[in-house]
This record gives sequence, C-alpha cells and structure tokens, in this order.
Amino acid sequence: MPHVLIVDDDVNTREALVEITTAEGFTTAVAGSIRDAQMQIMHQRPDVVLIDLKLPDGSGMDLFNDIESRATRRLF
Repeated sequence: MPHVLIVDDDVNTREALVEITTAEGFTTAVAGSIRDAQMQIMHQRPDVVLIDLKLPDGSGMDLFNDIESRATRRLF
C-alpha cells in the first residue's frame, strides 16, 4: 500500500488531507514541522509527500533537500 507523509502546521488542513488520502488507499503519517517530518521519514520512507512551504521551523523545500540527500547517501 502506498504511503503518504502530510506536512502542514494547520491541523484542519492535515485532517482534511488525511481523509482524502486514506479514501484513495494510502497509509498516512502527519507532521506539523520539518523536524517532525524528518522523524516520520526515518520511521517510514513515504512514496508521496504533501507539504506546506511555510512551516514554523523553515521552508518545506528544506525537507525535500533533506529527503534527496538521504536517498543519495543510501545509494553509495
């Protein structure tokens, strides 16, 4: 089953996205910050990431750079 990570600091947005993705057959994990998302990624690598660009601890793009960095390190 595909796994999605939803990263948004707004609880209502996270809950709505969980309902939508679960109905589409995804397992879901949620995070409200980049730090929380990094912990979720260490627990289970997502197939899809839905992320807010403005988070309390930085830009959502920082998380994508971190995911790419971790994937590259695993290859070598």
